[in-house]
Amino acid sequence: MTESEIRNIINNHYRQLNKFIRKVNKHFEPESIHRLRVEYKKLRAFLRMISVENDCGKKIKISKKLKNAYHVAGEIRDLQLQHQRMLAIKTKEINPTGAYHQLLERNINKLKGEFASISLKKAINKSIKKAKVLDGKKINSICGVKFIEDNCAAIVAIIISGNFTDANMHVIRKRLKDVFYTIHVFEDAKNELKFCGSAITKAEMEYFDGLLEELGNFQDQITSLALLNDEWLNLLSTDDRQVLIAIKDKFSSDKNAIKNGIVIKLQSEIRPHLQIFSRLFSAPGISFT
Repeated sequence: MTESEIRNIINNHYRQLNKFIRKVNKHFEPESIHRLRVEYKKLRAFLRMISVENDCGKKIKISKKLKNAYHVAGEIRDLQLQHQRMLAIKTKEINPTGAYHQLLERNINKLKGEFASISLKKAINKSIKKAKVLDGKKINSICGVKFIEDNCAAIVAIIISGNFTDANMHVIRKRLKDVFYTIHVFEDAKNELKFCGSAITKAEMEYFDGLLEELGNFQDQITSLALLNDEWLNLLSTDDRQVLIAIKDKFSSDKNAIKNGIVIKLQSEIRPHLQIFSRLFSAPGISFT
């Protein structure tokens, strides 16, 4: 991958980010926020990957303002999704205009103002300038292979350890996303790396898409429970707290059931699927078992 191709990929991500930032600032719709955050993650994965090849040892980072906007947008979407979850609960005790919903709305509006106040155009320009450390550099297939290998090895290390904390489940999800964002980059660039669409079967992609969706649902449950912790509940009346504590118990049970199902898959299924990747890479000696 030439310097020009690298530039095009980075600039395209920033153009997409800029487009979604404008959309978010207009209406703060959950889908626009989601697209913004996905684009940010794709860019972050690419910068992590090309940093592996950077001889000067410096990581290419996104500006702090853009990173902050990513997190603030995520908090807004979390609150919006929590509001939707509560509206979907079939119970007479939950009032759609009640104290908890009002609390969510107040925090959403506060975060919207915070997001709108961030000077993101300057942040994007600053981030582009930071990538100049790669001037004259080229990225070859070995760089992509090493990045994917490192991510897959980290996933397997957690599985072997049996340490399936909530934090480690999040790491597995993040690492898997980095793997597939990188695969798609090299597919789009038609690079020499040998994992074209015909090599990675539809069934394999569907398997990992399904697993990532389950990991995403699990993360959503964690977030939902965090929005029902004591810090939030203590702002409400005793009656409201009692209703929400019962809902929290149900959410906790759902979270544990989702987690148990994912852990079973990670322990019994995922490593053979990761091993398939080793047959697609051009570099020898890679194994994820």
